[in-house]
Amino acid sequence: MVLLVAVTMWVVNRRISRQLQHEAVQSLVTAEAVFKNTLGIRTKNLLLRFRNLPNEPRYLAALQTADSKTIQHFLEELLGGELDGQLLQYKTADGRLIANARASSMFDLTEFEQRSRPSVNKAIAGDGNVDTLRVSLRLFDVVSVPVSFNRQLLGVLTFGTEIGQPEAADLSQTTRCGVVLLAENSVAAASLQQDDLFQQCVALFGAVSRITSAPSAQAERPVEQITLPEHHFLGLVGTFASLSGDPGLGYVLLYPQEPALRDLQATRRTIVWVSFVGILLSTAIIWWLVRRVTRPLRQLRDSAEAVGRGDFSRRVEVNSGDECGELAGVFNQMTSNLESSRSQLEKTVETLKSTQAQLVQSDKLRAIGTLAGGIAHDFNNILGAILGFGELVMEDIPANSRTARNMSQIVKAGQRAKDLVRQILAFSRQSEPQRVAVKLSSIMDEALKLLRASIPVTVAIQSRVNTTADTVVADPTQLHQVLMNLGTNASHAMRQTGGTLTVALDDYTVPESGAAEIPRLKPGAYLRLNVTDTGHGMPPHVLERIFEPFFTTKPVGEGTGLGLSVVHGIIENHRGEITVLSQPDKGTTFSIFLPKAEAPQGQPGKAVEPVHGNRERILVVDDEEPLVNMMQQKLTRLGYEVVAHHDSVRALEAFQAAPGSFDVVITDHTMPRLTGADLAREIIRLRADTPIILCSGSGQALITAGRLRPTVRECVLKPVNFGELSRSIRRVLEAKPDFEGKQP
Repeated sequence: MVLLVAVTMWVVNRRISRQLQHEAVQSLVTAEAVFKNTLGIRTKNLLLRFRNLPNEPRYLAALQTADSKTIQHFLEELLGGELDGQLLQYKTADGRLIANARASSMFDLTEFEQRSRPSVNKAIAGDGNVDTLRVSLRLFDVVSVPVSFNRQLLGVLTFGTEIGQPEAADLSQTTRCGVVLLAENSVAAASLQQDDLFQQCVALFGAVSRITSAPSAQAERPVEQITLPEHHFLGLVGTFASLSGDPGLGYVLLYPQEPALRDLQATRRTIVWVSFVGILLSTAIIWWLVRRVTRPLRQLRDSAEAVGRGDFSRRVEVNSGDECGELAGVFNQMTSNLESSRSQLEKTVETLKSTQAQLVQSDKLRAIGTLAGGIAHDFNNILGAILGFGELVMEDIPANSRTARNMSQIVKAGQRAKDLVRQILAFSRQSEPQRVAVKLSSIMDEALKLLRASIPVTVAIQSRVNTTADTVVADPTQLHQVLMNLGTNASHAMRQTGGTLTVALDDYTVPESGAAEIPRLKPGAYLRLNVTDTGHGMPPHVLERIFEPFFTTKPVGEGTGLGLSVVHGIIENHRGEITVLSQPDKGTTFSIFLPKAEAPQGQPGKAVEPVHGNRERILVVDDEEPLVNMMQQKLTRLGYEVVAHHDSVRALEAFQAAPGSFDVVITDHTMPRLTGADLAREIIRLRADTPIILCSGSGQALITAGRLRPTVRECVLKPVNFGELSRSIRRVLEAKPDFEGKQP
């Protein structure tokens, strides 16, 4: 009987010990999963936070200067102001360091530059990333993001944010474990402050690192016991992934065992006491005690199995205040902790899903832009055939017939579709905006309509147009932006007390002797646009700096200081001038002077008349067969002999057969097998003085033509305007070649 009781008590004690140890290990594994998820969320948040930061206008304005002093001052100002970080550096696209800054002299900038090179190189390759590295025995999250302007890489901006004591404390609170962060053989940060514990953590990290780095090491990392005079922990060692492969970056998660050990010791004492009493009081008492002990253990087992299946609602009944009751209470508390951890993990997963959805939406928008550009590019070829054949039909029928009128409507609709395609190409960044002759009063009306919907009703808007000739050559979008910026600033000055915003347009003439108040304006006719408000005005010392970049009088978060700087740049680019008059409490007037557009030659809206040829022989190449047929008919009617091909390789073979028989070559830019640029190079190799005209539906063809000069003489945008094309043909035929070529 004594042996039976002893064996039973030993088994119970053994099962409880193993169960507690298993649960502690599982809690530690769960804590590590939460730890990694939390670090992953921090990494994604850092990348999302800094990815688009360098592409903001005020940052690009500083980084585009390429001046090391300017960028150094900008980095120091940024680091000391709105940026929450400790290290910052900027490198050019070729990896050359321009400037760097640090929040404290304790951080080694040279070490930061060396260790961040893999992250910078990855960002130069176009991939913004977050890396973990050590600097001055501290751990840092390093974010490297490329800085681009007009799709050209300017450099890489690298931010360093320390993973310090606050972060360790947050991780400890999230994982419900002690957290020790290690950099090489030193503790970088920790949620606990015990030197003896730090020494054991460093030694444990070194031992586990040697084991896991060995060729025969197993994938599973051991959970080690850490014992101090008053504390006992289970320690789990892990390493941070680093682009440089630094093995000295790691962490140790510490799961406290004091509650479990106290409960286990109390249980052991209870078992010894029960065994002693059982031996003394007989088998009946022992049977009663065994039943009493095993019942809560069965409940504990059932609850543990339920927790293993994911049911955290199960609890062990606490029917007594003895050791079994305490054990049940500890188990219930542990289950509550696991349920809370799972809830936090689910919230984290939801956050990650939301972030992923935002990224997917961003990718969709980029895909839509690319798709729109591709569709618009192909639609250009269809429009070219519609407009070309429509014009051919109109030439073949009586001018005053019903068919002619109907066909005229088709051509007009095609022209409107052509304008729509250009807008789509601009949306997809495949064409560049061009300045056109626009009526300034129309732009003024459109801008005021938008302003009326966005400014307070306490601000009245008045407009006056005192001129009939209000045409300027400008970019309508940029002029619209100028009016919106000035109107928004005016409404901001009157938002407290209300007032009147007046926009007036009139004529202004600068005599030959010049205008004293505006000395930089050249003599001539101008349009003057006045934007006046009745707001609080500006003192002289503010008035002197309003056009400086990043200068603003608005509170933090309400202005960037770039609005008036952008306005000033736009007006100067349009060969105009902007002035300002202001007095405190009396309002402000901005005056914009833009040159009037020269009177257009011919009747407004009349198409450019084509120029006829003198039986010159033209080789036409385009992979779209309808366009080839249409251009062949059109150019033939203009007096040219046309040889047309819709296969660029066959066109080259035709030219090789008789290089001297062609006066001009007109080729499409984008073609299969042999592109227009490659065809032009082969033709020039055969006959160097051959005039070549390149056609394309994309504004990028202009850039290509510039790079291929003097191989390509001119470039014509699709859909082709044959009036412009005929003049291009005459120009390249009559122009003197840039170099002499020897005909074969």
